[in-house]
Amino acid sequence: ARKSTLDKDTLGALRRMCQVDLYALATEVLYAHLTPNLLTDAVHRPLCVFLQTSPYDENLILMSRGFFKSSIITTALVIQRIIADPATWWCQQRWRGRVCGPNTRWLIASNKAENAEGFLAGIKGHLESNEKLLTLFPDILVREPERNAKEWKKDAITVVRSRRDLRESTIQTVGVEGELVSKHYDGGVFDDIVAKQNSGTKDEREKVWDFLQKARPLFDP
Repeated sequence: ARKSTLDKDTLGALRRMCQVDLYALATEVLYAHLTPNLLTDAVHRPLCVFLQTSPYDENLILMSRGFFKSSIITTALVIQRIIADPATWWCQQRWRGRVCGPNTRWLIASNKAENAEGFLAGIKGHLESNEKLLTLFPDILVREPERNAKEWKKDAITVVRSRRDLRESTIQTVGVEGELVSKHYDGGVFDDIVAKQNSGTKDEREKVWDFLQKARPLFDP
């Protein structure tokens, strides 16, 4: 605590904590500045544990409005997968062999494109200005990304990658009416896909179902 800069071992331990403990990443890094911090051991720790241990490729999470499900799932979970190091055994174990790290291709979908872009804006805010993240992951995150990153738009961002052959962004957004042809992703979050304006009639509901059916084949595996 008396040092102006953290030593190598401390940085390594904090980096590993962020990569393997979703609840710690959310409470100690991403939302540590909130007073009071409304993430609780009773509600959000079990949610984080479930997200880290579920054996299923697809999971449906239903929580009441205001319970920070998007803060945990659409923001913290996506950031954790991007900052993972696939060369380490603990990240391989954490993601159970799935693609992780900055080479991950992630899709965020919502009922409207602007809503999906809003979720990405929240993620960008952390990656742009969270000093803890920038200090712990300088190999993945660049300072002033609007000027220094390969891609930093309202609907797609790309962090520092080792692979140059990837066509897809690190994170890309889409609305239910958006186009997904010729895309490939390693994971995705479908946050509030169904809303009032796209569920009132049979035709609108069928459009949502059609979108979900067309999205499934885009994920590898």
